[in-house]
Amino acid sequence: MTTQYSVVRFSPIPEQTEFVNVALLFSDRRWGLIYDDSFPKLTCIAPHVDTLFLVRYLKSVVASAAEANFATTAGEVGRASSQFEIGPTRELTQPVTAELVAQLRKTYLSKAHHTHRKETMIERRRIEHQLENFLGRFLPADRPSIKSKAKPNQYLSEEVVRRLRDTKFHVARIVSTPKHLIALDGVDLSWKPDVVERRAYQVSFAYDMLVGVAEPIRRFENRDVYRAALVFGRPDSAKHEHAIDMLSKYASAVVRRGDGEDAVPIELEQRLRAAAEVLPEITV
Repeated sequence: MTTQYSVVRFSPIPEQTEFVNVALLFSDRRWGLIYDDSFPKLTCIAPHVDTLFLVRYLKSVVASAAEANFATTAGEVGRASSQFEIGPTRELTQPVTAELVAQLRKTYLSKAHHTHRKETMIERRRIEHQLENFLGRFLPADRPSIKSKAKPNQYLSEEVVRRLRDTKFHVARIVSTPKHLIALDGVDLSWKPDVVERRAYQVSFAYDMLVGVAEPIRRFENRDVYRAALVFGRPDSAKHEHAIDMLSKYASAVVRRGDGEDAVPIELEQRLRAAAEVLPEITV
């Protein structure tokens, strides 16, 4: 009988944060449940997640369900918590060895190297130029309250910053007014697919952090938060499509630029034009 395995995935905030690989589950009880208790993929997007809870859940619910009946594990785990899902069952065509398990761990559970690659000056200048051209359609040239590569403490109150799950992120452009906080960032699909995917990940992480404090921003600052992700160019690879899907999960709207797709969502246009009316009165 061949050995089967599935990938166990976890979402820190269901319906807001994407599911991330956290473990491998084998039908062969000699291997059972395999995971890295530092959860390298997960802690990239959710550094403050309770990993002790995650380990307890994996052992008590996932492993127990698999031991009872591997074939029904996915259903049992899904019913127990919306934060977990188990991928499709795959069959191994070769005997399970320590070397094979190590390779599967590297493939599914290790942190992707490119997610931490630094942005090059050429990439940064290109996206900066594109964002400036976009903003120039709506906002005056003299706009001192617009922040570039803004960190949270540059546009959020101390009360809100204290509530962020992580403060180590920046947004390419922040338009800040007494009533609105508009975050703008994006990707250029002319870059290599790995670069596009990595940048989409960074933008999505920043927007996920802002989603987490949207209510405190309304409560303490009386402002709403709008997160626009601009996509320049046409997708021509699966990684490009994945990057756009990722942005769609975390942005209020994804704005497609060029190649005939140039419509700006009415809610974004209204916010930018409202900002244009008050920006000349605001000083830093």
